[in-house]
Amino acid sequence: MLRENTKAYSNIHCLNFGIWNKRALLEIKDPGFGQWALMMNEVSEKNEHTVEALSINDIIAQFKLDKIDVLKIDIEGSEKELFESNYENWLPKVNMLIIELHDHMRKGCSKSFFKALSGYNFSMYHSGENMVCQFDK
Repeated sequence: MLRENTKAYSNIHCLNFGIWNKRALLEIKDPGFGQWALMMNEVSEKNEHTVEALSINDIIAQFKLDKIDVLKIDIEGSEKELFESNYENWLPKVNMLIIELHDHMRKGCSKSFFKALSGYNFSMYHSGENMVCQFDK
C-alpha cells in the first residue's frame, strides 16, 4: 500500500526492512497484544518468520543524509534496542523525534530512550500516544 500511495513521488523510497540498532535478522512474534502489536526479536538464522533489519545509520549512509528533519518511530517495543546502542551517529542529525514508547510490551523502552537522550538538549511534549522531542541545535 505504501508503494502505491507514494509512486508519484521520486524522492520517497520504500524500504522493506525492519529497524534495529544494527543489521540483523528479526523474527516476528505475536505476544498477544492484538493485531497491531507484533514484536521483533533478534535471531541468528533465517526462517519463514524473519525479516532483515537495517540500522538508521545504514539508511543515512545509503541515502547520504546530512540531517533528518522529522523522525517518527512507532516500532512496538523495539525502541528499547534501537536506543541501547549505535545511536550516537544518527541521533545528532535529527531535528524532531516523534516516538511512541511501549514499556507495557517490552520493559526498558523508556529507560534506554531517556538514557540515549540524556546527552542532548531538547524540549519535549506529548501529543496523544506520542512524545515529541525538539532538539536544540
